[in-house]
Amino acid sequence: MPVHRIPLCHPKKEYRAKGLCRSCYAKARRKIVPDVDRAQDLKKNYNVSLDYVKNLETVQNGVCALCKRINSRGFNLGVDHNHVTGHIRGLLCGKCNHALGLLEVDINPTIAKSLVSYLAESITNAISKD
Repeated sequence: MPVHRIPLCHPKKEYRAKGLCRSCYAKARRKIVPDVDRAQDLKKNYNVSLDYVKNLETVQNGVCALCKRINSRGFNLGVDHNHVTGHIRGLLCGKCNHALGLLEVDINPTIAKSLVSYLAESITNAISKD
């Protein structure tokens, strides 16, 4: 008969290990070995190593490939990739990565061209009105 353990941190949650629930155990583990989970995720999701991504971050000088801002919130830059081909384009901050995802440029690349044309036209019209 299995022994049902109760986590010390959150008694109503499922026990994971070392007296902790799943989320508290994961948080504690990330403090001890911060890159292990990220390395596994990168390999699983993009088939690249953590060293590859760190090198790409160095090449980009630690800034978002799109907006060129420093990642001031302390999160890792996200891997931007083509969802159709899997090709990695660069590393983006959360806002830029989210914006590209909303545009669905992988499915319909003409959207990005239309967006650039639209913005360029609106800038030109604003200047000519002055």
